[in-house]
Formats: sequence, structure tokens, C-alpha cells
Amino acid sequence: SSGINAEWPLRPGYQNWSSPNQHYLVKPASENLLFTPISQTTVVSDLYCPTIIPSFTGQPGTFVSGKVTPAVRGVLITLTSPDSPDLKLTQITDEDGAYSIG
Repeated sequence: SSGINAEWPLRPGYQNWSSPNQHYLVKPASENLLFTPISQTTVVSDLYCPTIIPSFTGQPGTFVSGKVTPAVRGVLITLTSPDSPDLKLTQITDEDGAYSIG
């Protein structure tokens, strides 16, 4: 069980006021989902028409979490795989020294 209690497909809502030709970077975030693609861009093309937000696919993810002690903010944590040495995931610790990479 992923611990996620949601109906699929998830259809979150949004509301935003914008000017024509305004560019936005859309980047979904979740504590227990990983998204493909990581981010997409969209442009508000008309003052009277809603902009179409690009689609994302969310999948339950595997995360590595931990804490630097004593608590230090701003420590760069790097996660690598022996199977894919070129793949590196990074995260900066928060004010409590905590990090979560997934």
C-alpha cells in the first residue's frame, strides 16, 4: 500500500490572474508522489481564455529521508546508485538538518 488515499486520475484545481503572454513554469510537488515530466512551461495566450495547463503523471515514489546532526541548514546531500553512476539526486538540508530525496 502506498498510503495514498486518492481517486485516480487526480485532477487538482488552480486559479490565477495573469496578463496575456505571461509565461509560467508549472512544477507539481507532493510528499509521496514523483511526477513525469518534472516540470513544464505554459503561456497565457489570451486575456479571456483559460490557459491549458500541461499534463503530468504522478506515481507513488520511493524516498530516502534523513537528518544531519547536529542540525545544519544548507548541507548538500547527494544520492547515487552503483547501477547508474551518472544519475545523481541532490537535496539541501532544511533548518532542522532534514532532507528527503525521491
